[in-house]
Amino acid sequence: MSRIGIVSALAVEARCLPSRRGLFGWRNALPAEAMLGVSGPGAIRAQRMAEQLVARGATQLVSWGLAGGLDPGIAPGTLIATDRVVVARGGEYPTDKGWRQRILSVLPRQVAALEAPLLASENIVATSADKTALRRRYAAVAVDMESGGIAWVASQHRLPLLVLRVVVDPAAMALPPVLAELVTSDGGVRLSGLAGLLIRRPSVLWPLLELAWNARIATSTLRRIAPIVTDRGVWLSAAAEGSLPLPS
Repeated sequence: MSRIGIVSALAVEARCLPSRRGLFGWRNALPAEAMLGVSGPGAIRAQRMAEQLVARGATQLVSWGLAGGLDPGIAPGTLIATDRVVVARGGEYPTDKGWRQRILSVLPRQVAALEAPLLASENIVATSADKTALRRRYAAVAVDMESGGIAWVASQHRLPLLVLRVVVDPAAMALPPVLAELVTSDGGVRLSGLAGLLIRRPSVLWPLLELAWNARIATSTLRRIAPIVTDRGVWLSAAAEGSLPLPS
C-alpha cells in the first residue's frame, strides 16, 4: 500500500492537519493512506521520525509546518512550496516537482504561495541580521531546522519529497532568545514556566505576543492547505503524471 508519511516538529503544526478532539486530547483524523509523526524540533529528531515512518511503510515524505522568513518581501502566513532544500552545512535536496506543482495548482485563492528554496539550519535563526546574512549566502527565502533531516531520509530511500512550510516570523522580526525554553523535546509547548519567565524577563512579553499573533496567521494557512495534502484526488493526479506511486 502506498502511503504518505508526514513529519512535523511541533504539535501545533500537526493539529492543523485533519484532527478531532477525543476523550484524551487531540487525535489525527488522516485518511488511511497518510501517517503523521511529531518529531520535536531539530534535524536529528526529524530524521529519526522520517525513518520510523518509512519503516512503517511510507512511500513518500512530507515536511510540514512553520518556517522563518529570510526574504524581506515575504509576510507571515505565506506558504513556501519548496523546490529544493539547501543544507547550511553543505548539500541540497530537490523536492518532487510534479507533486509540488499539483499542490500549487489547487490551492485556495486566499493562500499566498511561493515556489522557492528553503534553508535547513542546525540552529534557530533569531536575529534579523542573521536572516539577512543567510539570505545572501544561500539565496533561500525561508529557514527551518527539520527539512534537511527529512530530505536526507527521502534521498537515502529514493522517495518523493514534498516540503510545505509557512512563514511565521518575517525577515525583519527578531525572535525572543527564550523561545527554545518554551518548546519541549517532543514538540509541545512548555506553558508551566511561562509565568515565571515573564516575571524574570518582562521585556519578552511583547515579542512573544507578536510571535503568537503571527503563528495564528501561519497556522490558519496550514489549516487551509491541509486537506489538499492528503487528498486522494490530488495524489492520483500527481501519480498519473508519473510523480508519485499510485495509492492502493
